[in-house]
Amino acid sequence: MRFFAILIAFLLPALVGHFAGLLAQPYNTLHWRIEGNGLKQPSYLYGTMHSRNSRVHNLGDSVLVSLSACKAVALEIVTDKMGIKDMVGAMKQMYMRDTTLKDLYDAETYQRVKKAVSQKLGFMTFIYNVDKIKPMFLASLLTEMDAAAEELPKSELILDMYFQEEGKKQRKQLISIESVREQMQAIDKLPLKVQAEMLLEQVNNAGSYDAMGEDMIEYYARQDLDALLKLYEGQKESVTESFDRALVIDRNKTMAYRMDSFMRKQPTFTAVGALHLPGKNGIIELLRQKGYSVLPVYSSDKTYQTNTVTKTSLPDTSAIVIYDSPFALIEAEEAGFQVLMPDSAMVEWMEDDMILYTYNDRPNGLFYSIAYTAIPDTLSITDEEFYNLIAERLAKSKGAVITYQNKVQLLGVVAQEGQLAMGEMMPNSHMRFVMLRKGKNFYLLSVTGAERKLTQKEVNTFFDSFMTFE
Repeated sequence: MRFFAILIAFLLPALVGHFAGLLAQPYNTLHWRIEGNGLKQPSYLYGTMHSRNSRVHNLGDSVLVSLSACKAVALEIVTDKMGIKDMVGAMKQMYMRDTTLKDLYDAETYQRVKKAVSQKLGFMTFIYNVDKIKPMFLASLLTEMDAAAEELPKSELILDMYFQEEGKKQRKQLISIESVREQMQAIDKLPLKVQAEMLLEQVNNAGSYDAMGEDMIEYYARQDLDALLKLYEGQKESVTESFDRALVIDRNKTMAYRMDSFMRKQPTFTAVGALHLPGKNGIIELLRQKGYSVLPVYSSDKTYQTNTVTKTSLPDTSAIVIYDSPFALIEAEEAGFQVLMPDSAMVEWMEDDMILYTYNDRPNGLFYSIAYTAIPDTLSITDEEFYNLIAERLAKSKGAVITYQNKVQLLGVVAQEGQLAMGEMMPNSHMRFVMLRKGKNFYLLSVTGAERKLTQKEVNTFFDSFMTFE
């Protein structure tokens, strides 16, 4: 029960690991693009951590680009819009009316908690009436004191405030998603007795809080929302269902509903606590249920990957591939090609001057990909030798086997098509691929999923539509 700490070569073997990781780790970024559902311009969503830690402030190069492209910045609370009435109201909500801290514990436990709180707060004990502050706010104060005591490089602002100041600097409209009163009401849904138990847990396990806080920072710095969600889920059994519903689930619904409203008026950069993004009740899924396409955005100066790749097979709920809307035309001028994909592609610049275009089609259990790179002039090798070399590297994963290879004429040159059984990395899954070397340009097109889906006409559209610019 430590919720207060939480409430805050060439490249192809790497390519296989990359898209396997995307399928196994769908939330391995903090930065998301929101489009479709009638939006004229995309909006963006970013998961924050309420911290000054320098690792939290290590933003990728795409983040401020997205903020600059929007007309508004939305935060949980815009502090500039808090008037005297709001601040006085918030202060009042921090205090218990007819209960004291002493009423929530037996005499011995009360003395232990009061001593621990007083030691941490120091002279601030005389400023605050500690006996009347709600236990949840006391726990938050302790967490803030611990964070302030860390001998680490820090920003002057917590990350949320940084986005607020950046929005002001760029003269963006600032939007508060919630009111101070709403946030306070959410906290009040947690009974004081439960709050007291959580505060006691924090006092009794100060060392483990420090360790978990470090884990949180590490997961956040790696942009691993799945790991943060798992950390949160691991603590759920020790709190009431009403806590999770009030502070997370219900607030997620409110945020998604209000985002739907203001994104329709103008492109908006929304920054909220990272824990609100992932999971079946998270904002990402809620926006998708409303009809939006919510796509991960990566930065060229960061690598997002976990230490291990989960061995998984792609979902195969049906042998039929179904698309409700026409394929989107992808025109990649930087790589000199166009192609039809089921939806907009995610674009990522990799090492060795390679560009990767991907679309993760979860409903059909398929992963579409095009890798492009320019071949060095120093590489003196025939097309067939080159294709075979690439195929060998594709099959480097344990248990992977090339099950089919054949030369084909494509766009006036000899290309190679084939199929790969993915082996232990993705059991029961196959990759259908086409390799094309045209002049100095090399393209690898692939679709990965259940074998019986890879030859259907909907998938053929992807391969048949590929064209290079002359």
